Amino acid sequence: MRILIVDDELVSREKLRKITDNFGQSVVVENGADALRVATSQNPPDLILLDIIMPGMDGYEVCKRLKANRRTSNIPVIFISARSREDDEAQGLELGAVDYITKPFSQPIVKTRIRTHLELKKYHNHLEDLVKERNSELIIANKRLRKEIHERKEAQTSLLVQSQHLEEVNTALKVLLKQREDDKKALEEAVVSNVKELIYPYIERLKQCRPGENQKTLLDILESNLNNIVSPFINKISSKILNFTPMEIKIANLVREGRTNKEIAAVLFLSINTVLVHRHHIRTKLGIKNRKTNLRSHLLSLNN
Repeated sequence: MRILIVDDELVSREKLRKITDNFGQSVVVENGADALRVATSQNPPDLILLDIIMPGMDGYEVCKRLKANRRTSNIPVIFISARSREDDEAQGLELGAVDYITKPFSQPIVKTRIRTHLELKKYHNHLEDLVKERNSELIIANKRLRKEIHERKEAQTSLLVQSQHLEEVNTALKVLLKQREDDKKALEEAVVSNVKELIYPYIERLKQCRPGENQKTLLDILESNLNNIVSPFINKISSKILNFTPMEIKIANLVREGRTNKEIAAVLFLSINTVLVHRHHIRTKLGIKNRKTNLRSHLLSLNN
């Protein structure tokens, strides 16, 4: 794994470099311009540790540009800053950062957060590869279906010219449309079936290998997310209309399952304050910020 450290303070850079050396290759820069150059290179980082207060371009602006660029928008960003006010953390998370650590930081906490987000990034990449593979299969199937439709239409046109039996032509068209809908439904069911047959068994085998607590938690998260891939709830909160961030989707789903703030923080390796900030953003995006509405009840209603 490749980790980019962005900090204008030499002491802080060296501390972070020593911590990240345990996870793979570390790239260290001291300003925002160099950070953007490395992030958009042919070998981009898997995780970025970003200081906020820097001369010239600050960390907020760097994060904003990273999230605006399609090539770098999926790189997880962890802010590490001396700013400890809640609104500073809220601003960082609002810009798309996955976590916020205040200075002076604890090395064990930084290690745990880095390990967690690298694992999540790895699983996210794996799921993206699976989706791309399924999309390729759907594209091929759709092309074949269009070809079949084209051939059938030509046959129907020929029958129309030869016989002029309108009733037979209309019946054939109805059959064709029904077949197309059935094929579309079958393709969708095949995708879900493949996920269950090709992924779930390996998750169960991994669980039987007595993984550590951290790995077991990540497996539970992965299994939960797979269960919700085709869920109407996940489709709604992932839509462009609500514009939920990936972390907000995870927290909203756990709230809907009845998890407490403490449990959510433990599962996602976040502080309780971070969970509360995300819940605030979720209520705002759902339009219930200043209403006496139970968040879990509202999220459950989205399934209807």
